[in-house]
Amino acid sequence: MKRVIRNVTGCAALAAASGAVIAAATDRAIWLDPIGDALLRRTDAGAVAPILPNATLPDVVSVSIMPWAPLQPDCDPYVGLPSSANPPDMARIDVVFAGLVNPPGPLGANGTEFAPDRFGPSPVYGFFEIDVDNDRNTGGEGAAAARSRSLTVGARYGARPADPFLAGRVPESAADLDYDWQSPPFFERTGTDFALTLCGCFDAVIVSETGNMDGRLDPGETMIVCGRFFQRAGGYRWGSNIHGGSTPGAYDPLVNIRFKHEPTSNLTVVSLVYPLTMAGAAALAGEPEQPIDNLIDEQGSHHSLIEALTDVVATAHGSLSGLQAELMWRWTKKDPADYLNPQAWTVMFAVGTTYAEWSGAWYAWTDVGFNMTRGDLNGDGSVTHADREAVVSAIAQLDGSALDADGEINGIVQLSDPGTNFSIYDIDGDGTLSTADVAWFTFPSSCPQDWNGDGQVNVPDIFAFLADWFAGLADFNRDGETDVSDIFAYLTAWFQGCA
Repeated sequence: MKRVIRNVTGCAALAAASGAVIAAATDRAIWLDPIGDALLRRTDAGAVAPILPNATLPDVVSVSIMPWAPLQPDCDPYVGLPSSANPPDMARIDVVFAGLVNPPGPLGANGTEFAPDRFGPSPVYGFFEIDVDNDRNTGGEGAAAARSRSLTVGARYGARPADPFLAGRVPESAADLDYDWQSPPFFERTGTDFALTLCGCFDAVIVSETGNMDGRLDPGETMIVCGRFFQRAGGYRWGSNIHGGSTPGAYDPLVNIRFKHEPTSNLTVVSLVYPLTMAGAAALAGEPEQPIDNLIDEQGSHHSLIEALTDVVATAHGSLSGLQAELMWRWTKKDPADYLNPQAWTVMFAVGTTYAEWSGAWYAWTDVGFNMTRGDLNGDGSVTHADREAVVSAIAQLDGSALDADGEINGIVQLSDPGTNFSIYDIDGDGTLSTADVAWFTFPSSCPQDWNGDGQVNVPDIFAFLADWFAGLADFNRDGETDVSDIFAYLTAWFQGCA
């Protein structure tokens, strides 16, 4: 797709006020993620391909979603106020990244060239998955796409979502990523209905930019790019009657997103304003309102969230089978108009960077969320001794097995082909399950006899201590070694109890 660069000046007065308007707005749903937790997780075979040099590792700070009313929607949709209309006509999504990140350049898919740094040296890739009906049993992706979504990416960080419906659907290793949707852990069923998609799988076009106009987002600059950045979940594509998207049935219209770097805070804000209703679509286009139909981006047809959901409901009433039926049938009992409140939506995300050259893999992940904590292996929302014991148990079970590449019982489980392969128990991401993963968990306690940290000194503490002792992680007398003397020292202290 040819890049078109132009400078939009007709809305200059409005644009100057946009920062203050956004800062003053409070009527929104906000999700926060820790700053500085970006951690590289490769997906290339052998985990040896060079990462894009000089790139900022994408680190999500927050996501906010709000009902939105632009002051002049067809001129500058990013200037306005949260809407009080019920239902609102538009929604605004703001994603904040630490540092300067650039729009994603193409990665060679669908006939595009491999040019990840087209818009700057730090492109961001990933998916912000939105569940509009808060039903974890509607929506999701086919297996190929689901491998790049947050449930799967979270496992590379030793994390499950703190959501009882989703925690059990996380694949524990690459062996779980089969193409049989009927086999657990059902990682295809994410509950996602729509996504802000920074996939690098299409050519994006520059709509406008500020600054030196060199086609690259530099510090302090703003760039608006157009592409298929807002997509309905792929699991809704089969059987859909929608035309005009990237493939038959895909609801992925061309939309504009804005990248704005704030030099004072050194944050990049990525913003999307999307119509919820056909009235909102008309206002953004500056045209008369159109009825809901089966066209997007064809013959001047508008698009909106309610149009996309209306098509889902119509498709759900058709003849369904397989994974399509699993992801859609519950929509037969739903009214699309009930899901136009952006403040009731939920969000998960996985973001990353990419490689300096084509390596057979698209993404090198750097951050995942929300409600996912590194080391929370059971998805209860916290990191406890139970999570550490899960690592100890995994090592004992897999050491020397067919899944252990070194084939030896030596306390180390070597993953074959790290990068392509992964394990949820490989907390430090070094391609092995070992005592280092167990030692990653630290639980300071004023009572060392309370080995499992449950607030009591009782028999379970002895078993927990012995499990760590066999793993070489129970130097109770602090002489630098885990040996028999630590057992006697611990038992002596255990019988004494804690004051």
